[in-house]
Amino acid sequence: MGAGRWNSSVPAGSHQRLELRTGRAARDPTGVASLQDAWAYAPGQLEAFGALTTLVLTTSHLHRWTVTVVYGSLQAHQRSGDLLTQVQINLTLKEEIAGVLERRFGLSATERAASINGYADASFG
Repeated sequence: MGAGRWNSSVPAGSHQRLELRTGRAARDPTGVASLQDAWAYAPGQLEAFGALTTLVLTTSHLHRWTVTVVYGSLQAHQRSGDLLTQVQINLTLKEEIAGVLERRFGLSATERAASINGYADASFG
């Protein structure tokens, strides 16, 4: 059976890329942060915004992964590339992320700013 079909042993799309990254990260400990982003980005592509609700996360990880899920929902990686760079320099992308954080998560302007700014802080921390 082809990729993306039921009962297929071949993962489709983002899941296949995620599976490849998982294998690479297991061999290269420096790839763990990238792998974490990929795990949060994938549910965003499916608009599965509740995917993080059952996880116990520190505030910094919650900021990072929430923004990454939103980034995935916007399919922004295809448009703008590296989230860490773009979230710091691309005002339009920041506004799009803030809009989703408001609509989907009910965050206030202060909470949205904390999440977006916290994403970069957590990435460097």
